[in-house]
Formats: sequence, C-alpha cells, structure tokens
Amino acid sequence: MTQSFSGFTQTIEQTWHPAVEAWLDLNTSHKVPERVEIIRETHTSKASVYRLSGVGINDTGVIAKRCDKQRAMLDRKFYEEVLPYIPLPAAHYYGYLEADLEYSWLFLEDVGNVNYSPNCDEDTKLALHWMTIFHTSIDLIPEIKSLPDRGLSYYLVHLRSGRETILRNLNNPALESEDLDLLGKIVSQCDLIEDKWDKMASICSILPETLTHGDFKKKNIFIRSGMGIAELIVVDWETAGLGLPTVDVAESKVAVTAYWSLVSAAWSNLNQDSFQNLVEVGRIFRYLSAINWAAESLSFTWLSKPMAKMNVYHSRIAGALQALQIE
Repeated sequence: MTQSFSGFTQTIEQTWHPAVEAWLDLNTSHKVPERVEIIRETHTSKASVYRLSGVGINDTGVIAKRCDKQRAMLDRKFYEEVLPYIPLPAAHYYGYLEADLEYSWLFLEDVGNVNYSPNCDEDTKLALHWMTIFHTSIDLIPEIKSLPDRGLSYYLVHLRSGRETILRNLNNPALESEDLDLLGKIVSQCDLIEDKWDKMASICSILPETLTHGDFKKKNIFIRSGMGIAELIVVDWETAGLGLPTVDVAESKVAVTAYWSLVSAAWSNLNQDSFQNLVEVGRIFRYLSAINWAAESLSFTWLSKPMAKMNVYHSRIAGALQALQIE
C-alpha cells in the first residue's frame, strides 16, 4: 500500500476559509474545524480539495471538495442515488452545496491517506471483490436510466476530441521532433480505431450494459481500516455511469481470470476468450479518455510530463490493438 497526497500540503490554523464557510452554510449546527489542510488547491478546472479536522461523525475529518458544477452533480448523483443501494462500503456523504453559478461543494468522510496499490495482493483481492459486486448490481438501482451513458459513444467523443486537440497544438514551438513523431502516431492510432469502430461495437454487443466507474486508479481508491477490517473505498464519480465494466478491470490490474470466474454466472452468454477481448477494448477506451485529458496540456511550454504520459498511452493502446488483431 502506498501513501496518497504525496505532493505539497499546507495546514491553515485559522478557522475561516471558504471550505469552512461552505461547511457551515450546509448546516449551521456543524462544528467549526480547528484546522484546514489544503490537499490540493487550484484555480483551473481541476477540483480543489481540503481536509476539515475533527468536524465529522465521531470527531473524524471531513473532505471538502470544490469543483465545477457539472462534475459535482455527477458525484452527488452517485452518492445519493446509487451507492446507498449497493452492498459495498462507501465514504459517508455529508452533502452538496452550490458555491456560485459555476462551482459546487461536496462534503465526504475523510477515509484516510492509504491509496490502493495494484501491486499489493491484499489490495487487488479487495478490488476484485468490489468490482464484481459493483458491476453486477445494476438491478438494485431504482433510477438506473438516469445515469450517464459511458458506452461506445462516450469514448468516441473522447477519441475525436483528443485527436482534434493534438492536431490543434502541433504548432507549439515547445514540441520537439520526437514529440511530433509520437503525436503523429497517436493520431494514426485514433484514425485506425475510428475506422474499426464497428468491430469494437460488435465485440461489446455481447455484454449487457453495466455500472462502471471509468477511472479506477489509485488516486481514486483508498484502503480504509476500521476495527481491524480493511475496506476498499472508491471516490470521484464524474466518469461513472452505464457502460463497459472492463474499463475498470483493465485499469485495476486484477487477474482477469479471477474476475471472470466470479462474474461468469451473471453473464452466461460470454466465454473467457470473448471476455478477454472485452478487456482489451476496455483498455483502449480507458486510454482514449486519458489521451483526451492529457492533450489539454499540449498548449503549455513545459511538456515533459504530458508527453511522457502520451508515450505510455500509445504503447498500451498498441498492445491492446495487437491482442485484438486490429493493426
């Protein structure tokens, strides 16, 4: 297991802070925290996250998350309309508050600092258990049709948006010749995948629509230990909805055969070979969305980090295409 929030954090001793003001606006009977810890603070589209000390149930901490209203509403929908119906542990949800016309606040249980590690056997067992229940619980959700579409059309939008953003930024003078070469290869990959989209759809058609988180990686997954029991807690639901569960499987690095053995009864029309193909498609979808997000940084001057990510995404999509024999 690894520690989260490895970046810079700052503790503010004074009790007045926008997060504190929002917490008290949510409920005037709430306690005032002694400290506010800045976990992440940004003035971009990314969320700002703060820890309010000792104001939660049993004097625990509360995480205050300020993000754009659309993302906050997706988080809110899952905490209010989905997670209460699924027999899995979840972060306690304290509530939602609109900050202004653009931003909203979410208040959640502080589940600790220990992130999920895909290299830890105990953690992957917890992830395996979590995913098999989450992915097969669609019939338990009363308002299931109101959830966002995270199927093929969602990832086709990511493909086209990422490719367009790459092409729009190719004239950035900060891009080296090897960067341009890599970005050209990624654009070609996107062209190939779009050309073969009907084949992707055919592979996916044999799997019924299920719940999916869509960004099942360590920064969004915590290991909460209470009374000697380790529990896997998943947060950040802005990419979640109805779609392909193998997007989560591919990202989690759990053993595909172990996952398959647990869900095969629910999806009896699948065999293990066809399911493995679905995992490769899930891997492609996952990295198409990652390319789209990383491409937003291509207009910057410092490009070493986004280009390093692009290199990984290109390589992993190439491996999935080879496994599917789409090259």
